[in-house]
Amino acid sequence: MQLLEKTSIVKNDQTIYSGASAQRALARRVANKYTVYMWYVYVLRSEIDGNKYIGVTMDITRRLGEHNSGKNTSTKYRRPFKLDFYFSFESKYEAFEAERKFKRSHGALERARQKFGIIPG
Repeated sequence: MQLLEKTSIVKNDQTIYSGASAQRALARRVANKYTVYMWYVYVLRSEIDGNKYIGVTMDITRRLGEHNSGKNTSTKYRRPFKLDFYFSFESKYEAFEAERKFKRSHGALERARQKFGIIPG
């Protein structure tokens, strides 16, 4: 495996990662092998209409910025947003399962919020 100037990871003469994904892959390899990467299910509230948006990310600050700058087409016309609350998970699978569950049932989201004593802000 070698690192090229354009930040690409090449293995057996095939580019596996390039650009930002190569930088993230390298960061994961350089980091301690026992580092746990957290996944977050976040709930945003529109300051325009008060409606919620539920999503999954590894970086809440970056993702909130993307929503507020209009980079997300589904939330573009409801900005600005405030972070209402979030849940953290150790695996991507658990986070996406929780997101799916919360999007399907408002009651599931409210029960989880109450169970952990989260007061929306």
